[in-house]
Amino acid sequence: MMVVLAVGLLAGFHAGIGFAEMEATAADASFVGTWKMKGSEGEVFHAVLKADGTSTSDWGPGEVGTWEVKDGKAYVTWTDGWKEIIEKTADGYKKYGFEPGKNFTDRPSNESVTEKVSE
Repeated sequence: MMVVLAVGLLAGFHAGIGFAEMEATAADASFVGTWKMKGSEGEVFHAVLKADGTSTSDWGPGEVGTWEVKDGKAYVTWTDGWKEIIEKTADGYKKYGFEPGKNFTDRPSNESVTEKVSE
């Protein structure tokens, strides 16, 4: 086990990847998958966060967007102007939604418990 870990770390450094990048990649990977979320009126929809940093959802006619991890949270930006933050809490995950025109630093337009339903 130790040899495999050491070889993996050496391979990462050989490829030019440092500890910070390896840690960020692991954090990013925890958000990759399909998430069951709720909109402002409690309507259920699913968002898929893909490993390449793109996202899709079944909201309305379907949305596309991008996402990234900052400070251990997934920040999702949709083409219709909505934004979401997915945050790990002591009880699971929480989603904060921001309507078009709002920034991630503004008060959320809605918030709800969310769950990862598949990898």
